Amino acid sequence: MTIPPTLQAMTDNVACLYRGQALEEFGDDTAWVVEIAWDESVLDWLIDNGFGKRWSIFLRSAHRLADVVRHLRKFTTIEDQEGTVHFFRFYDPRTLRQYLPVFTPEQSAAFFKGVDAFYCENDVRPGEFLKFTTDGSKLHREVILLLPEDDVADTAYRFERTR
Repeated sequence: MTIPPTLQAMTDNVACLYRGQALEEFGDDTAWVVEIAWDESVLDWLIDNGFGKRWSIFLRSAHRLADVVRHLRKFTTIEDQEGTVHFFRFYDPRTLRQYLPVFTPEQSAAFFKGVDAFYCENDVRPGEFLKFTTDGSKLHREVILLLPEDDVADTAYRFERTR
């Protein structure tokens, strides 16, 4: 299954994080941003087909899609101590979950600029989403249990806040 064409067929509010050579080289395997509302079929499709497969992270922002994409593009590459540039796959839930807690306050402020919260599945504890927010000086993590009301294949999910 190729995710970007499916998303593009479902909504016009979708954009690739990569441009130029990276987009040409990786095509549909690059990171895409899609604007969705909680009641949209796009969200249902992502949860039904991608939950547990590390397809996506989610974020909440009051900004337009173009502004969010422009902001996130700043973080697609990072430079290590030797000056080598690497792709920073923050859009992989495993990466986001591991890196947000070790960001400096300055890095966290830059990453969260214009973003109210980041959400990702917890690959360590299936059935959990992690919500990350910051107050400007400290990162906050909240566990959200994703509980199917009847059946795992059913998209009618109930979010229950814990811890």
